[in-house]
Amino acid sequence: MGEKIGGFDIETIGIIIAVMGFIGIFYAFMIPKISDNIGRKPTLLIFYFLSFIVPLSMFFFPNSSVALIIFCLFASIPGCMTPLFMAVIPTRNVT
Repeated sequence: MGEKIGGFDIETIGIIIAVMGFIGIFYAFMIPKISDNIGRKPTLLIFYFLSFIVPLSMFFFPNSSVALIIFCLFASIPGCMTPLFMAVIPTRNVT
């Protein structure tokens, strides 16, 4: 019997974290491309709104697979948005 974390065994947690990593890599390439096409401000607004869904899903659907799926899909967005945010905001405030 393996150790359980949040109702999942260690192997399942490893798979969940690996999926989140691959989705984060996908976002790292997709978000700048979308930013080039529609602009930085709309991209920031859209993807930060999507990342706001994660804590809401954890609050409204605790201990459910829906919250876990939403967490896997959208939890890595803020990390991928930070370079875009840091490239835009300081240059706008200096001039």
